Amino acid sequence: MQNKSVFLLLLFCTMPLFAEKGLEMEDYNFSIYAGFGFSYYYDNMKINRYTATAVDQLSYWGFSGKAMWEPEHRLSVGLELGYYQLYEYNDVDNSKKRAIDTYCTPILLNINMRIIDNFSLGIGTGLVSLKNNIAYLNDKDVEHTKGITDSKIWSIANYSFSANYLLPMNKLLNMLNLENDDNHIIKRSFIGLESQYLWIGKTNDNMLTLQILLGYRL
Repeated sequence: MQNKSVFLLLLFCTMPLFAEKGLEMEDYNFSIYAGFGFSYYYDNMKINRYTATAVDQLSYWGFSGKAMWEPEHRLSVGLELGYYQLYEYNDVDNSKKRAIDTYCTPILLNINMRIIDNFSLGIGTGLVSLKNNIAYLNDKDVEHTKGITDSKIWSIANYSFSANYLLPMNKLLNMLNLENDDNHIIKRSFIGLESQYLWIGKTNDNMLTLQILLGYRL
């Protein structure tokens, strides 16, 4: 598995060497991005199928952040952080009803390559923290505050694949026939969409996200 991941990263990094020249870009240094949007957990555990008291809640809102170094005309490398809730469900443990909420925090090395103007593909690998909040319920399905427990595990082998489309803010304003007065901040800002697939190796969990992405070039 490790050899496979190294091969994928090396292949992705060398793709620009074989791509056609063009799509020239200014020499940028660092960019930061913030994302907020929808996340969906693929029901790999079959919670809804095998747990009679399951709560049908597999989609949530999540957010992410990136800091990217962009030394080349196509390639960028950086760190990505995120926070998402995977799922929640109820079950019975030793005749006690409990509610379980599971969250993940990915910490990934992210490599992006610009394919055409404004459109990029990315691949990432790194750590994912998985946190379970377990609360025992009374007969009225109300949480006992003294019965809440937390547990956390780390997953080491994880992968992400993403695609994003980012439009410079000044171009967007021009398309909308809005004046921007050649503002310095607007010229360095971006807005767009990003879709990402995340695979968590330790638990074999799968998640999809679709986020609004805001970026700023430092």
